[in-house]
Amino acid sequence: MNKTFVSNLPLATAAISAACDKALLAAAYAGRDQVVKNLTGSRSGKRYRVPGEQTYYTASAPGEYPAVPTGDLRGSYRALLVKPGEAQVGSDEDHALPLEKKPPSQGGREHLKPSLEQAKPRMLAELAKRWF
Repeated sequence: MNKTFVSNLPLATAAISAACDKALLAAAYAGRDQVVKNLTGSRSGKRYRVPGEQTYYTASAPGEYPAVPTGDLRGSYRALLVKPGEAQVGSDEDHALPLEKKPPSQGGREHLKPSLEQAKPRMLAELAKRWF
């Protein structure tokens, strides 16, 4: 009696990898949603005219999340799978990184790091929901 062994390891590995990537992407979207939420609402800084418009907006004061007069920054944040096993939340707006990195006295408004810190419980819940 001849018996043949067939390994399902490649299929199982691919399925696990795909499930992990879906979980990572769901966690990244949870982080992105928090960033967008924090970039919404009124601020308490100085009042300025929206560039190229007839309307005004209130800028952010030091320590607040950046004001978003045109919505470009808020709309630029994306969650994406960079490569298998690695997800990322980021913006393609040129001024997003300087806003995050500069000190408040130089016009910086850290927003990504605190938003992701706020979203950490939800991000972990997304991972746990899909992995366990």
